[in-house]
Amino acid sequence: MISKISLILMLFFFLYNGHYLNADPTEALFTDESTIFDESSESSDNKEGKEISLPPIIVVSEHTMSTASDNTVRNRDFMNYPRRTASDLMRFIPGLYITQHTGGAKAHQIFLRGFDAEHGQDIAGFLDGIPINESSHVHGQGYLDLHFIIPECIEKIWVMKGPYDPRFGNFATAGVINFIPYKKRDFNYSADASSGNKKTVQGIAHLFKEWYGMNSYVVIEGDQTEGYTDPGKLQAGRGFVNQCIPISDKSELRILYAGYETSSEAADILPKKYIDAGLISRFDSLDDSNRVDVSRHILGLTYELSRRDIKARAQAYFNYKKTKIFSNYTFYYLNPEMGDQLEQNDSRHYAGLQGYLRKTNKVGNIKFNTEGGMSLRSDFIDQTQANTADRQRFNVINTYDFTETALGVYLDERITLAQWIKFIIGIRYDIIWLNGDGEQDIHEFDIYTNTVQTNHNNPVSFRTYSYAVSPKASAIFSPIRQVDIFLNYGQGLVSKEARHLAWEEDHTIPIVVGGEMGSRLRLWNGIVNCAASVWIAEKESESVFDSEFGTNIPKGESRRTGVDFENRISPWHWIYIGTDINYVRARFVQNNDPIPNMCELLITNVISIIHPCGFKGALRGRYLGKREHDLNYTSKSNYVTDLLTGYEIGHLSITLSIENIFNTKWYDSVFAYASRPFKNGAEAEGLHVTPGAPRMWQFRIGLKF
Repeated sequence: MISKISLILMLFFFLYNGHYLNADPTEALFTDESTIFDESSESSDNKEGKEISLPPIIVVSEHTMSTASDNTVRNRDFMNYPRRTASDLMRFIPGLYITQHTGGAKAHQIFLRGFDAEHGQDIAGFLDGIPINESSHVHGQGYLDLHFIIPECIEKIWVMKGPYDPRFGNFATAGVINFIPYKKRDFNYSADASSGNKKTVQGIAHLFKEWYGMNSYVVIEGDQTEGYTDPGKLQAGRGFVNQCIPISDKSELRILYAGYETSSEAADILPKKYIDAGLISRFDSLDDSNRVDVSRHILGLTYELSRRDIKARAQAYFNYKKTKIFSNYTFYYLNPEMGDQLEQNDSRHYAGLQGYLRKTNKVGNIKFNTEGGMSLRSDFIDQTQANTADRQRFNVINTYDFTETALGVYLDERITLAQWIKFIIGIRYDIIWLNGDGEQDIHEFDIYTNTVQTNHNNPVSFRTYSYAVSPKASAIFSPIRQVDIFLNYGQGLVSKEARHLAWEEDHTIPIVVGGEMGSRLRLWNGIVNCAASVWIAEKESESVFDSEFGTNIPKGESRRTGVDFENRISPWHWIYIGTDINYVRARFVQNNDPIPNMCELLITNVISIIHPCGFKGALRGRYLGKREHDLNYTSKSNYVTDLLTGYEIGHLSITLSIENIFNTKWYDSVFAYASRPFKNGAEAEGLHVTPGAPRMWQFRIGLKF
């Protein structure tokens, strides 16, 4: 079925012609793509080479890069939407959906291309190139906490799906996401205040100043809400600074800071059968002491050089992060007397250096872009897991104090044989060293008493390493005008967590092998932009959520196949229509069982208006297909619709956004397992859910000067 769909799409694309897309595929991640100068618009009368001043042409459509899914989300994709939280930003990424459980301060559960990235393990995240995944996190490998990001600071989001780019190593299997902040604004200062139901309030202030050739951009933001669950209170404060210092007309130095402090009370994942029976409300909690507290501060220093045939980038960064999570998924299932609440503490700081050098050469008409780069990062981590009741410890499960150092080097060769054919060949080598000590409870079965005995506080010491080699290759063909066809192959990796690797002797990192065929089409001077691809990904060791330990555990080899389709239409400059369709089939190889919690079909629709008179409006819908879970359970599909209206005149803007305007009853996170909801009560096996947001509204007023 997949191959038939692909052939139909390819034949459709070949029916059209137009002009070539000439974007350089090497400029995707670390350059500013928001303004493109159209050289073809220069007057043909300028035969003497006189300098002509022309206004820039702002391009709001996607650029052809190295895969059909290589995409920059910006401008019309999200400028006219409310961006109150990091969750709002993630929803703009085609084919990605997120869920949230245990409060609004914990990292999202992210689904992309059939990968349950749990809290980040299969998605590499960056802020202006600074890595923000947390390896060997106590709550899950590659923990990707995005809540420190102030959405209004982000100018665009660069996305690449699949493990095809040698510049990215650990966690870059389902995809790569880079949040690129503003360096310049069209105002000096602005302030926004908003209020909504559930006692939701937010305030944000921006200051932008140009002085002595430098740009200073500073933002502070605070918000709080009672939430729509009981409990569900969240309080947060955030700060952001981006200081740009020109060194010369070819080079720039940037200093970036981003940080936040937040705490949230969290409702439980609840047994759905109890909700359906009316024993509890879907917005209630069975353990109201669950909580998440987070503190994070990131500092980055970036130097960029861009000459005609040489580009270079060097970056140093430091991150401090402290996370404390109290969660209870099974209530009294494991401990009928004290309960199953789990405390997880992760305190770390990490620092790193990374950079690349790219050289452009020509041999005849053949163009070579040769890039070599490296990254070095060290994490210093203290972790604790403990059994608690009402956030009071009664047993320490384990403690670890360790360092994790990762080194990656890569070589990337991009060859342009002609305007219609390009090749990308790369290879990457990653090695990770672990050095740590700790104490661990060990459960052993006693054959004499026929019971499980727990040996407490067993000392653990480990000195180990793991490595992976990742080849990559892509071919880009433009056989006719306006059409680009992509063939991609690559291997990616997701390293094992330190506390798992400490017990193993195998030093190789499980890999993900991916392949893709796709096409991208641009018609009628950008009025219509389409992309389609078929792909496959095989993972050597799949990790899935385990309710007993509140983290992910390995569960064998898996395979995913899928089809992605994106369409953007802008018949007039003030109206924008978009549709994304993503189908995926995800199975374990050994028994062909579905990978739990995946949705096969995701459809996103949007129609938005930004009229010159100052009015703007948008209607966005998301269809989430049925999801298959453990124990042969299935959750229903749903369609949720959001609405935004607003008006801007002079310095004043007002907006009204309504999330889930039709008040659809739906469930956000869904798992299947057994629990014991009440002390010494009966077991409840089946679906356990967190509610999706009901109708939520927010009114915002802003001033800009």
